[in-house]
Amino acid sequence: MYIEVTLPDPSADTGQESIRKEIKKADGTVTFEGKRVLGWQNGAEYTYVARIYSDPEYKTLIGIHAQPMRCVKPPESILSRLKEP
Repeated sequence: MYIEVTLPDPSADTGQESIRKEIKKADGTVTFEGKRVLGWQNGAEYTYVARIYSDPEYKTLIGIHAQPMRCVKPPESILSRLKEP
């Protein structure tokens, strides 16, 4: 199978980043991690989309899943620990 994910990216002109991967049955799971970016808006909703294709040309779509997520700022107690050396 061939999977293309669209990750939200508030720093990009398009507001998204696409990543493609080929997976085999033996892989079991696959992860997609985009670059770390700034510009996330607290309380804003962002949508992650996964499209599954049967061919390496990404032409024959066999499934799609869209997952909306709301951005929530972590508590200051967590943020302060991240800033410590």
